[in-house]
Amino acid sequence: MRGALCRVPLLAAFLLLPFVTGGKGDAAVVAGTKITNQATATYQNVSGKAYAATSNVVNVLVAAVASLTLGPEDAACTQSSDGISSGSSFSRTFVVTNTSNQPDAYAIAAASTSAGRISAIAFVSSTGASSATTVGGTSSSVVSPGGTVSVTVTVDDRGVSAGTKMVISLSVRSTASASNGYASASAQQCGYIIAPPLFAGPLGPVVRKTVDGLSSVQVQPGTTVTYDIDFKNVGGMPATGVTLTDPLPTYVTPNMSSVEIDGVSSPHAATLSGSTLTIAIGNVAIAATVHVEFTAVVAQNAPTGSNLVNVASIAADGVAPVASSAAAILVGSANIVYDGDIGASAPISNAVLALVNATGSSPQGMRGPPIAPNANGENPFTTGSSGAYSFGLPAEAPSATYAFDVTAPGFAARKLQVVLVPIPRRMLYRVTLTALDGKPLAVAGGFSLTVGPVTLNDVYGVFGNIPMFHAQSVVVTKTVDRATATGGSRLVYTLTFANAATALGATTAEDDLPPGVAYAPGTARVDGLPREPTIVDGTRLQWSFPTLDVQHTIVFAAVVSANVSEGQTLTNELTVRAGIPHSPGFYATGSAQAQTVVVAGVFSDRIPITGRVFLDRARSGRFAKGDVGVAGVRVWLEDGESVVTDSGGRFDFPAARPGMHVLHLDRETLPPGVSFFATHAYDSERSSVRLVHGPFDGGLLQDVNFALCPCEAGS
Repeated sequence: MRGALCRVPLLAAFLLLPFVTGGKGDAAVVAGTKITNQATATYQNVSGKAYAATSNVVNVLVAAVASLTLGPEDAACTQSSDGISSGSSFSRTFVVTNTSNQPDAYAIAAASTSAGRISAIAFVSSTGASSATTVGGTSSSVVSPGGTVSVTVTVDDRGVSAGTKMVISLSVRSTASASNGYASASAQQCGYIIAPPLFAGPLGPVVRKTVDGLSSVQVQPGTTVTYDIDFKNVGGMPATGVTLTDPLPTYVTPNMSSVEIDGVSSPHAATLSGSTLTIAIGNVAIAATVHVEFTAVVAQNAPTGSNLVNVASIAADGVAPVASSAAAILVGSANIVYDGDIGASAPISNAVLALVNATGSSPQGMRGPPIAPNANGENPFTTGSSGAYSFGLPAEAPSATYAFDVTAPGFAARKLQVVLVPIPRRMLYRVTLTALDGKPLAVAGGFSLTVGPVTLNDVYGVFGNIPMFHAQSVVVTKTVDRATATGGSRLVYTLTFANAATALGATTAEDDLPPGVAYAPGTARVDGLPREPTIVDGTRLQWSFPTLDVQHTIVFAAVVSANVSEGQTLTNELTVRAGIPHSPGFYATGSAQAQTVVVAGVFSDRIPITGRVFLDRARSGRFAKGDVGVAGVRVWLEDGESVVTDSGGRFDFPAARPGMHVLHLDRETLPPGVSFFATHAYDSERSSVRLVHGPFDGGLLQDVNFALCPCEAGS
């Protein structure tokens, strides 16, 4: 075809050839690097002829870009991973990484802690060089791209309570100029405040040390005792390097082979230097308890009456020694509750001793009102078969005064006073015991009786032996065969007396005859056999006995003088005094009275009032067959005079004035299961109050009965 365009097919290839100057292989391209780029193209026609073309050169300069990271970042606060001891300071380290393309230095943009205070911030280079800084202050050393620098934040946690979760926040920023300005990054780390190791008792704040299970024991020379120390790690961290140190008192030698830790024989853990025993415990976990036990021997030459007191201590790595309670050995016998009428051979079990009503400060470490440790010197303390008691006391307590109450079955309660005065730096006390009940005390270190006060010096947990006395050490009764008499009457007295519970020593029975009554010679009988009394001052009759170990009965007669005035009450009193065998000069006593009222003959202007108090079983309202008299009921006259019914329920007022009288029964003297009837009519035998319409002729006998209901009150 003419004029047609001829198209020749070509085969072409293009090649771009960049040229980088200032680069370092495949490393990040740093700021300021010049990048040169040029393209080259090659091609050929269908005939295979080759052609080439080269582009112009393009130059690119790499800009500076700011970039960094900060870590590590704590996702949560846990005691296991973030725990720190309270009361000191701790550090958290952050790492800044230069992720930019130029060398850079960094400054602290912000730093804070949620508790405590930040005490220091420092940059630490890769070589370990440290430079202190502040927020907005001195920047770090220059860090190359890809390099790192550390930031250490120190926090003072004093005053921050255990269990507090602390968040430490940090922000850093770049300082080198960059196309994107300055970069910053933030991170947070945690601190969990936990209590350091701390030693206390398993059940309370005091590490408990005992000897034979008590805070204070009494032993004889040569005795082997067992010491126990119990403690617990109540802190928030495990304790390491735990040791127990126990400086044993003079006269006490430990048995090294007996040492046990948590029931495992551990003599290898114990060493003895002089008299100080040291036991290596090892590590103690949080909340773990440790029981240490060993035996020791009290020397044969230990002085009787001495107190051997010592205190152990527990220490650990970073933990100051913690003292235990004191354990005391009293060589000999003291702190015994005993029968004061017998002595040392009669300890009292189940006696209850209580320290109460402090007028001074209560010793620390004691519980109750105001003192009460448990089985290791409990308050109140109940004695066992030995009669021994003990009260645990702290080593350094202030002076204090206590009321000391002691009770025991079958004995009268005692009220004493204890004054404790500590002896500084010696763990001992001066104790003064005073009787507030007027009864004797035991001499210091013994069982003989004294009026007191009693002072014991250089003692621990020792208040002295406590004598107890029966409510009636000597039981005495006295009766007379006549309640009324006239001049010339013969009266027969019966006296009985015995020891209440224990044999007593030399005994004297004295009977004081009232004026106007004379002993009838030759009438006295002792336990059924004739035995005349010794007569002192004409009216006092005396009988003596070497011991009082059985009941004695004395019967004698006396005569009322003819000139004794009408209306006079003849009161005859018997007093029995028995010696306490182990305490010369101290006595158990008892007394009783019998009374007779003198009345005139048939021409008297006085009237007798008699009657009976009876149980109205027949419910007839009057004394009938089947009814019985009620003994021991008190009958009152309106003028305050009273009498008590005899075994048959009978009573009498032998010489009441003529005229009206009101009699009433004492409700408090009714026996169990008996009560008043509901009626209040003065003329009814079922009333508890009766009106006597006595005529004015004094010789007329008035007989008044009282009927009682055989039922409980209110039924």
